[in-house]
Amino acid sequence: MSKVEKDRVTGLIEEQLFPETANYKANFSNVTANKQLQKRYAIHAAMTEMIDINIGKLVAALKEEGELDNTLILFLSDNGSAAHAGNMMNTPYRGCKALMWEGGVKTPCIAYWPGVIKPGSIHHSTAWIGDLLPTCLEIAGKSYPKKYRGKELKTLDGHSILNALKGNEMLPPEYLFSNDKGQQGVLYKGKWKLLIEPGWYHHTAKAEGVAYELYNLEEDPAETSDLSEKQPDLVKKLSEVADGWQSDCGILDYGEILKIRPNHSKLYNVSKK
Repeated sequence: MSKVEKDRVTGLIEEQLFPETANYKANFSNVTANKQLQKRYAIHAAMTEMIDINIGKLVAALKEEGELDNTLILFLSDNGSAAHAGNMMNTPYRGCKALMWEGGVKTPCIAYWPGVIKPGSIHHSTAWIGDLLPTCLEIAGKSYPKKYRGKELKTLDGHSILNALKGNEMLPPEYLFSNDKGQQGVLYKGKWKLLIEPGWYHHTAKAEGVAYELYNLEEDPAETSDLSEKQPDLVKKLSEVADGWQSDCGILDYGEILKIRPNHSKLYNVSKK
């Protein structure tokens, strides 16, 4: 394990962002020995600095207009860091952007709202990006329309997280689903996580049967201990729920997409089943 990786995990524990008693697997090489990674991190740091500068400009403008105390600011990412960063940005979590392990789907959200959100507070509620619209609607005292231009609109999948922003307890949704290039993920009541065919499709397509991984995120947030063989009934239940969700959403199996768009396999360097 590199010192950079160890220091990162230590910092997360000190900030109460990772449990002190949880295990994780070292997956990062020594930065000082990799000039290419050093250059990538320098570029990443420069982009982060520009984001910081421009958020500062936004805050200054709101303050000048007298609207800062009347504004909710949310800062988040839609997925984990990209693979070109060598997984260090996601340590101690496994995986990266476009993968279903926590390093690819678990991201922090920074919220600022004077008089409502307590400065320096941390809330560990489970939420997803689809919860933001219902939250903003509740704050504005509005409801989502049932029709738009004469067409029936589907009910929103997300739910308001205003209670969490106010520092109150909030029950997790019963299920959260994710899907990306043949992988599926099911988060059940914020604790159990089932992964179906995790990893790039050109890996899972070569194996017989269906690959499952099951984790208890409360005890093992870094996904170091696969419990799928010890909990077959739960795997069966969650996989059936995932199949139903995929059907309801009209999501095609990735193998079928490759039959329709064969060039897609060249784009992602995958092999057909």
